[in-house]
Amino acid sequence: MLDVTPMARNLESSPTILGLEIEDFMILGVVSVVGYFIGQIGFSGTTILGLPANFFFLFLIAAVGFVGLSVLKYGKPRGHAFDLLDLYMKPKAYCAAEPDSVLTEEYIEHEEPKTDA
Repeated sequence: MLDVTPMARNLESSPTILGLEIEDFMILGVVSVVGYFIGQIGFSGTTILGLPANFFFLFLIAAVGFVGLSVLKYGKPRGHAFDLLDLYMKPKAYCAAEPDSVLTEEYIEHEEPKTDA
């Protein structure tokens, strides 16, 4: 007899960390590291609130980014950030019936019907 082990399968759930998607944390990490390098290069040797400037910028961007993403993504569907990015990055096509302002000549030449007279 074949032993069957029940396994929970819930494809609708999305893996999240502290309420944010994994992709959001990756983006937040990259932006935080950029802030770290800006603090390292631009403000080397300075301290802000007792922390070196590079660590201060790292923690500041991570904290503000986490709170900002949590507030902005509340109630939005999965993948909303990438869809919003696509909306602003891709070219716009508002209406297919509107005449094109870039083309000045007709794309297809129309031939006039020949008449036998």
